[in-house]
Amino acid sequence: HMLDSKKLGPSEMYPILISEYGGGMVQFQGIHAFSKNVMGKAVVHASDKAWSMYQGDISYKNDDFCVQLAGVNASIINPQGIWVGHYLQRITKNLSLGGELMFQHNMGSKAAMITYGGRWRDDKSEFVVKTGEQVLTCATTTKETSKLSVV
Repeated sequence: HMLDSKKLGPSEMYPILISEYGGGMVQFQGIHAFSKNVMGKAVVHASDKAWSMYQGDISYKNDDFCVQLAGVNASIINPQGIWVGHYLQRITKNLSLGGELMFQHNMGSKAAMITYGGRWRDDKSEFVVKTGEQVLTCATTTKETSKLSVV
């Protein structure tokens, strides 16, 4: 039974709720599209009657840019956890550039890291570059088309 379900496309219906139990651990995941452009996600792991991990994120996407804020084991009241913010701006039809800011606060220590990235996408392939503090990551994907015949 789904409450307040939304159908954004022919194969998309929200909210999506998934849970799993085994070995004394419970996992719950929920995904919801609040609108065509706004999506949220929450993940919770519990074991031995305590929260072992929780994560939430919210994102906004349109034709020109996308922005996302995520928190892992994060708390505003008791400063702790990891906060990550992403921003990606379309520059041309195929090129997008952006950045990511990660802030971690744990047991009295704090750390922040900024990374920058770019994406080139066309009809058949995508190339992504991400660089930051002593790190350079490159990835590429290619779309293959295949025709399937049923006899």
